[in-house]
Parts: sequence; structure tokens; C-alpha cells
Amino acid sequence: MDIPEKAQADALAKVDELGRKRASLLAQAQSLLPELQKAAVRAAQLGASRSRIHQLTRMSPGPVYRWFDEAGLPKVRGKKDKDGDKNA
Repeated sequence: MDIPEKAQADALAKVDELGRKRASLLAQAQSLLPELQKAAVRAAQLGASRSRIHQLTRMSPGPVYRWFDEAGLPKVRGKKDKDGDKNA
């Protein structure tokens, strides 16, 4: 028969291990943001599609489009339909 306290201790040790790994990965991801921002803005300056840049960052759109605004890039207004006509 297993001792409940032993099972709990094992489970808590696993939670601790995974929590530490997660925190480490989040810190690594956070440290990549300045470089990612610079690369995303550069790609936009070179004419890359902003939606494609956003997709490749694998981030939510808010921060990515904020980077474009902070870099002083002009806003893209209206989209073109498949015939090339601009929609409002």
C-alpha cells in the first residue's frame, strides 16, 4: 500500500520541476523579444507583409503591430480584395 504523503510529495516534486522549467523557458523567451522586435520591424521596412510577419512571430497581434507603430511605420489602411480593388 502506498503512503498518501509519499504520493503527494512525488506529485509536488513534479509540479516544482515543471514549474521551474516553465519559468526558465519564459525568461528565455522574454530575452528574445528585443531581437525579435528589431527583426520584425526590419522585415516591415523592407516591404514584407505585416500579417506574415505577425504570423511568423507566433505572438498575439497587439505587441507586433505596436512595434510597427513605435518604429514610425505608416499604418496600412484598407485591404484589397482578390480583384485588386481596395475595400474601405
